[in-house]
Amino acid sequence: MSLAKARKGLKTAKKGGILTPQQKSINEFLRIPKSNKITSRFSPFDSDQAKEAYNYCAKFMKIANENPDNPIEKVLEYAKEATETTDPELIRYALMSFITHHPSARNRNLRIPPLIKRSPESCVPQKKITIAPGPVVSDEKVGESVGDIELYMNWYREDPNLNEHHEHWHIVYSGQGIPNFKDPESGEPVNKDRHGELFVYMHRQMLARYDIELLGINLPLIKPLDNYRAPIEEGYKPNENLSNREKCIDTFGSREPNSVIGSAGINTLETKRKELEKTIEKGKFCDGTEITIDLLGAFIEYSNFPGKQEMFKKLGDLHGTGHGVIGRISTVEGVMTQTRVAARDPVFWRWHRHIDNLINTWEEKQEPN
Repeated sequence: MSLAKARKGLKTAKKGGILTPQQKSINEFLRIPKSNKITSRFSPFDSDQAKEAYNYCAKFMKIANENPDNPIEKVLEYAKEATETTDPELIRYALMSFITHHPSARNRNLRIPPLIKRSPESCVPQKKITIAPGPVVSDEKVGESVGDIELYMNWYREDPNLNEHHEHWHIVYSGQGIPNFKDPESGEPVNKDRHGELFVYMHRQMLARYDIELLGINLPLIKPLDNYRAPIEEGYKPNENLSNREKCIDTFGSREPNSVIGSAGINTLETKRKELEKTIEKGKFCDGTEITIDLLGAFIEYSNFPGKQEMFKKLGDLHGTGHGVIGRISTVEGVMTQTRVAARDPVFWRWHRHIDNLINTWEEKQEPN
């Protein structure tokens, strides 16, 4: 799919019906602009930044509650003001959480617009495709693998629907929890039932599907990224629509093959992994709480679990920390820092195989049920 076709999707993505003025306003606000001054880059994998987005979502809910006659208009008015002083990407993320979880939006059937509407550039796969031996059913230029077997899987990783699914899951199951819409500024988040367990399950399903695709063309299964000090064999270069900062704000850096994680990042990851392995070995967290799959998933992801926020943030969060450390290997942050494009990078799958293997070490210690 070319960028022209992606932009055409802005007109064709709507399936019947007439957009309400409120939905049109939401669509316009959530559209990532082609150009804007970049002073920082919001990442939902950064627990501090995610907490700030949570606080803005709580403010949106409070405003909606105080303005029952025109809640959406008032929320958007405040959101636009907030973008003058706060990273607009953070505000957009907070608004998507509000739309997903607050009754004033849900009862009006308001929706987060598809990724193809919010960021057409994020929906364009790499132009040069590589396929397994067989008939070429494409008018695109086909390239040789040049020894990189991951090129055979570009078609899958670059799929915008796959990446949008990953983004949407992390909005629905926010690691910070969801503000209580009845009392949004109480500070007590609402955590969805079995959030940590579902974090494990959903990403495990993604890995299983990827492995099946690899098996289907006789390629090796996903290799875990468990040696933080070794060079990362796979590089990743986003297509030109995601890498040219003169044309679009929604851009990301490239990671060259055999890049290495910085020493500070290595130390952080190794410290967190050591704490996790020690916890798994004991079968208990440092406060004496017995491990469950729900708690373990929350600990690794860093979920704002009631009563365990500080412990989880200090000792857990291996998953999100890895996304950030790997994404910042390049001078310009890479796709690993953003949920809407992270799965494009081969290292995403290697990182999650590592995370899943760590979880599996605990599962193997459990009695049959």
